[in-house]
Amino acid sequence: MRWVDDKRDRPILDLTPSLADQMIDVASALIVVFTVAMVAMTWGRIPEQIPTHFGIGGEPDDWGPRWLVALGPILAIGFYIAFGILYKYPHRFNYAWPITAENAERQYRLARSLITWEKLWVILIFTYIAWAQVQVATGHMDELSPVVMLVLVGGVLLTSAITMVLMYRAR
Repeated sequence: MRWVDDKRDRPILDLTPSLADQMIDVASALIVVFTVAMVAMTWGRIPEQIPTHFGIGGEPDDWGPRWLVALGPILAIGFYIAFGILYKYPHRFNYAWPITAENAERQYRLARSLITWEKLWVILIFTYIAWAQVQVATGHMDELSPVVMLVLVGGVLLTSAITMVLMYRAR
């Protein structure tokens, strides 16, 4: 263990990723590959105008050029990389409680698990939106499912809440 040379004075630990984190990371990567492949394979069938925004009930309420459907895969890739980088630096995160030599490993592992789960949820959100854009644009669906979006956003919030409780107990 060595100590960070900054005002936080937190330990830097060399933590091996947990099996759960590794499995969720693989799932996230596969979903990113699916998202890219789905858009690439349907590109020729996507009309020039696609839904770019969905109202609270899931109905498309704004339309734009076809190339905007590529934002889903691009953002999924970007978030996969960004969360992957962030995962490596748990000693730099903001924590609600002081990090000490005694609690650092527990807090860092929980924080890294949170990052891994949030990466999965965010990628799922962008994948679902890109999929719904393609389905609505090609006439296979009329609207995005607000229930699915609620479950995905709820997953982000519930994961954060559960992790905060676990971090509180591990302080």
